[in-house]
Amino acid sequence: MKKIINLMMKDFVSGTRNRMIQFMIAAPLLFTVIVKLLFMPTVDDTAMRLVISPALPVEMERHLSEFFRTERLESLKAVNSRVEENDAVFGVDYSDGKVRVIFQGNESDALKTAVPMIVSVAVAGTDGLGEVDSLGKEKSNMQEFISSLLTMIVLSISGMMTGFIIVMDKETRMIKALSVAPLTISDYLFSKMFQTIIYCFVFSIVIYWILFGFTINLVSWFLSFTAFSVLGIFLGFLIGTLAENENSAIALIKGLGFILLMLPMVSLFSPQTFQWPFYILPTYWVFRIVTIQALGLPGNIYLTWAVAMVYHIVLLAVLFPVMSRKLRMRKV
Repeated sequence: MKKIINLMMKDFVSGTRNRMIQFMIAAPLLFTVIVKLLFMPTVDDTAMRLVISPALPVEMERHLSEFFRTERLESLKAVNSRVEENDAVFGVDYSDGKVRVIFQGNESDALKTAVPMIVSVAVAGTDGLGEVDSLGKEKSNMQEFISSLLTMIVLSISGMMTGFIIVMDKETRMIKALSVAPLTISDYLFSKMFQTIIYCFVFSIVIYWILFGFTINLVSWFLSFTAFSVLGIFLGFLIGTLAENENSAIALIKGLGFILLMLPMVSLFSPQTFQWPFYILPTYWVFRIVTIQALGLPGNIYLTWAVAMVYHIVLLAVLFPVMSRKLRMRKV
């Protein structure tokens, strides 16, 4: 175990000095911050928009229009449906002589407090504000989908980082030096597996924290983290096996990024009966976990997770002996 830890420390030091790995770490985190700023609900894009049910008196709507951009819809059902859409919009209904503010549930606490207060001020002098009603959605589908896709991309990059470090060991002849040390191929590969899992764990926590603070669904996170970790290990070992230098590793990462990350998204637009051509893609199964969790698409998420884990482990079992021959290190 000490040899594995020493190898991981060596990889951490050498990896953080490499500009490509620095970019792999910084780019997805920066992209996550940008997505947070552009796509998540803010005061600017929410506080000025209300959809109004036909039950609300015209006089109240006139008062509200002084504070908000208002739109009267044909029914309360239409108001609820509009509030549930991906952009953040509040609804207003009127029943039993009281005004009711309807929100989706994924808005910030500041908005949940501020908007009803403004509505109350706007209708002051009429019947006042009665209640605030949430549709019970802690996160919108768009938020869930974006966060899951980001997690998928970042955790895949974690595996690609591991593959890039293996290629660095090849290019600097570190592999040759390690082959004459009291170190086996299993020690070497287990160190790479553990560091990929650590990268995945840290990155997934950071991504969720940036997007949603500390409100993490532990079951969803665990299913994603474990499936993506095994996928990351496979991607890292695949790059480490096929690439002989940093240039070929970069080219391979670009190709894998398109084939393994972009192609599964095409399955969203394919009928259920034509999903089978995507089954061979390792990332298809983790993408299925994403779509079941985030978009509510049909499917058993636990069965999908099990298929993803078994498929990735089988791929690793096939790849392991090939990689052992390529690295030419001691087996025992």
